[in-house]
Amino acid sequence: MEGRRVIVEMIKPFMMAVLMVGSAMAAEPYRDVTLPAGQRAADLLGRMTVEEKLAYIGGDRKMYIRPIERLHLPEIRMSDGPNGVRCWGNSTAYGGGMALAASWDPVLAEKVGASIGNDARARGVHIVLAPGVNLSRTPLCGRNAEYFGEDPLLAGTMACGFIRGLKSREVMGCIKHFAANNQETARMVLSSEVDERALRELYFPAFLMAIREGQVDTVMNAYSKVNGTYCSHHAWLNEQVLRKEWGFTGIVMSDWGGIHDTQGAALGGTDLEMPAGTHMSPDKLAPLIANGSVPMAVIDTKVRHILTTLIANGCLERVQKDATIPERNPASDAVALEGARAAIVLARNEGGLLPVNPATVRSVLVVGPNAHPAVITSGGSTATPPFLRISILDGIKAAFPKVIVTHHPGIQRPEGKEPIGRDTLTAAATTADLVVLALGFNQRDGNNSVASAGFKDEKTYVAFGLYEGEAHDRSFGLHRSQVDTVQAVAAVNRRTVVVLNSGAGVDPAGWADLVPALLLAWYPGQAVGTAVADVITGTVNPSAKLPVTFGRRLKDYPSSAHVDVRVHDGSTYAEQLGADYREAKVELTRTDRSVYGEGLNVGYRGFDALGIEPWLPFGFGLSYTTYAYDGLRTEVSADGRVPVRFTVRNTGSRAGAEIVQVYVTPAPAPVPRPPKELKGFAKVTLAPGEAKDVVVTLPADAFAYWSPTVKDWVVEKGTYGIQVGASSRDIRLTGSIARTGK
Repeated sequence: MEGRRVIVEMIKPFMMAVLMVGSAMAAEPYRDVTLPAGQRAADLLGRMTVEEKLAYIGGDRKMYIRPIERLHLPEIRMSDGPNGVRCWGNSTAYGGGMALAASWDPVLAEKVGASIGNDARARGVHIVLAPGVNLSRTPLCGRNAEYFGEDPLLAGTMACGFIRGLKSREVMGCIKHFAANNQETARMVLSSEVDERALRELYFPAFLMAIREGQVDTVMNAYSKVNGTYCSHHAWLNEQVLRKEWGFTGIVMSDWGGIHDTQGAALGGTDLEMPAGTHMSPDKLAPLIANGSVPMAVIDTKVRHILTTLIANGCLERVQKDATIPERNPASDAVALEGARAAIVLARNEGGLLPVNPATVRSVLVVGPNAHPAVITSGGSTATPPFLRISILDGIKAAFPKVIVTHHPGIQRPEGKEPIGRDTLTAAATTADLVVLALGFNQRDGNNSVASAGFKDEKTYVAFGLYEGEAHDRSFGLHRSQVDTVQAVAAVNRRTVVVLNSGAGVDPAGWADLVPALLLAWYPGQAVGTAVADVITGTVNPSAKLPVTFGRRLKDYPSSAHVDVRVHDGSTYAEQLGADYREAKVELTRTDRSVYGEGLNVGYRGFDALGIEPWLPFGFGLSYTTYAYDGLRTEVSADGRVPVRFTVRNTGSRAGAEIVQVYVTPAPAPVPRPPKELKGFAKVTLAPGEAKDVVVTLPADAFAYWSPTVKDWVVEKGTYGIQVGASSRDIRLTGSIARTGK
């Protein structure tokens, strides 16, 4: 008995604590973790004053949802993405969305998302404002590098992987920018005039996948309008489509400064105005509530969406900052390098110039404005400040330790002056055993195309035609000095590899056909130099493929006749509209409407429909090995799904990974349909001589189109083609199936 009394006395403080917590929970159900999130949110909502509710739907300190201390509601911290956690000091800088999409690897996307999630937890960040899934409608869009390419299935699949990775580290993602945000020119006032079928078939699916499959917690509206109404005020987008049709229960937030009218946003389905309550604020909302223009129930719904989402994600109980995770994390660096290696597309390799054995060369010349310092991200909200920045020059030096490696900035064209550097470039290129020529956008150092010692502001940078990123669209052509550089080098040395930094296609005229090897590096993050060197030396066998079509001329893109953007351009080689060539810093006329007159003819769909031969087709990418396909077998399952079975064999001498793509060609329909559409893909890793059986299962809705007459998805009765290929223009196997219609 004495022993029992001692035990009771020992545990009495713990019992009292449990009773006190239980009592608190009984009095405050919102603090009871055993209750459903919705019930807890309803209780918490009932305890908030009207003033607190009205203030809660406006952001705080640019990157926060405000705390309410008396109710134990913590502050919720956000950060820009998707290249890393950029808003809270230096952080690991990963590749952009386009670079990640080039891997065609949702497992890697999940790994990157988890790594960014770790970086977020190390900084106490609850919400990462990523991923972005707007399609690459035009190569001129300044934010192409953030997005996952031109195809909605690829974009949605990669986004779901990224979101799952974030969620695995208890970090919320934010899918953006909803919807049809496909250019930066006039983005604060632009109206995307797009028909419902194009929205449903192209511009919505990645968002839908992120919500239903990825279970994303927040959605950010686009700055622009859709069919005349600002997205942040758009009840059809936010209430009808997002919530009623798709079942989204999370938070809808504005882009930063994207709300223009208090009543419009309040009734248009936006829950949270960022970065502050400029329009959705107590002083502006209270009169509208008082006169009945905005029902208080609407405000309660917004607050409930926020509270339920935060409670469901454990934000009321968990301390978000995880002190066990270092801010500079070697594990994150490793993932960033893995992503960069997987992003690089081998687009050209005449004569088998690549890979290069370092033991076979005595000197390497590294040339160009993007060679050093490293160009790692596009501009704007993706520009993550890294702890580590490995330039292409750094990477080549490390990969060729016993070789003489020299650097030349290339030919430069200072504004208003004669070009410089041609003679010394010609000191150097003639005698080199290998030339690595780094070109593209987003160079800022004194090695840049215009020999400026640095750019004091973004406007100057943009004016030179060197910027690619948020808020500005870019030219189709490279700066004239870069084309001059390729021509000068190619004239004296055929052992030249061009490495290109861009978010989408560029004008190949005057340079691309002059060199035997081309690597498309996108913006692959802090480890760009190591990844490029690994591909050049063959340490990595490239497996990436194009997530966008590269056209030879701007007018080859079906959208070009309908895209009216403001660009600055320093190249006589850059073609802006039709057959017109523009000189330096020409501003195109601007309208406030972008009519999506190409309809479904975006990217490869349009190139196929119009019979236009691309420079580099969607889905294309070379390897240091070869692959053979055979044995196509298809069937229709009882549930309407279609397993597509075939065999892939590595017929070369190196291990590698092949990205296999399954396209569907449509049965006859009462409306025009694209000649073929990507409906499935897989990444298959194979040893030399190894063969694997592959199954890519197409969902039942892979055969549907949106009917503008019945306002629903329709599957026509008839025969559908099944095409299996190494790219959209390299079809290896063909078959067909019959569908009974729906």
